[in-house]
Amino acid sequence: MSVTNFLDVDSSVLDKRLRFVNDELEDEFKNIIENQSKGHLTSHLPYKIVQPDPGFCIKTYKPIDNEKLFLNICQSDGIPPPENITTEQLGDILNTDSSSFKVPMSITEIRQTKDKSNKLASVCDIAINPRFYEKIERIELFREFFYTIIAEAMETKYNIKVDQSKWIVLKNRKFVGSLISHRVQNRDVRKVLESYKNPRDEDKKLLEELSGEKKSNLIVELATTYNSQSVNVPQHRLAVLLTNDLVAEFLLPGVASDKDIILDLGEDCIVLSCPKNGYSMNHYFDYKIDQSKSYAKFDDISSILTVTMPICL
Repeated sequence: MSVTNFLDVDSSVLDKRLRFVNDELEDEFKNIIENQSKGHLTSHLPYKIVQPDPGFCIKTYKPIDNEKLFLNICQSDGIPPPENITTEQLGDILNTDSSSFKVPMSITEIRQTKDKSNKLASVCDIAINPRFYEKIERIELFREFFYTIIAEAMETKYNIKVDQSKWIVLKNRKFVGSLISHRVQNRDVRKVLESYKNPRDEDKKLLEELSGEKKSNLIVELATTYNSQSVNVPQHRLAVLLTNDLVAEFLLPGVASDKDIILDLGEDCIVLSCPKNGYSMNHYFDYKIDQSKSYAKFDDISSILTVTMPICL
């Protein structure tokens, strides 16, 4: 059994020890790869993968170690907008209960990248709907409110207290590093749409689809990582060992050392980049992995990076 985009190398010894993810998931992966080349992607999965567009970038620092932290504020139609309210309504909300107005956003795992001085720094992408993005660009009250909830979100999700007084919005860079794709759960989108007091016709239509009232597949948007330089997605494959370890292999021609590889693992995703060689990709999988017990090994002869990730059972 083979899958498009697998490594074009002799790995028969490894193959004997591998069992593929269940046929349904492998078929889904085949369909995604085949349809991607045709330019149209559909899926029955309970989520969609969206690739955000650039917005602006905030530079700040982690208070514990004073390490640079870049927040890439980006935008995607895959993220639903908050309820459409006026400036006066927001002012009233802030004077009563600010938690009653929620802004849907997708926050990636914090990963490592290189700053303009070629030094390692942390970066995190925060995706919001373009309609709300336009509002924070032109209305100061919405922008300040958005900054406040970003700080709250970083503390809640990563226990990082960010001092807003030290925030710097970069003037000449829309993002730092690469913008990676986001996995948006359909149930989360549905909850947002259900909360609208005055939904538009298009909101009602999408809610109808998400609620299963219409038998129509949702579009799954897949794209390679957005980067300011040329980006190549390396050949790769994903399989599961009989020991319940998830194994990913990446073919990285031209990479001389593991020092040229930046690798980050989330609980359900892997992010890989090689800035010198232009390689970049991120991939989600339907497993939760044990990040603390995962490890990677790079073979500089075959140029293959192998990442072994124990699956949390």
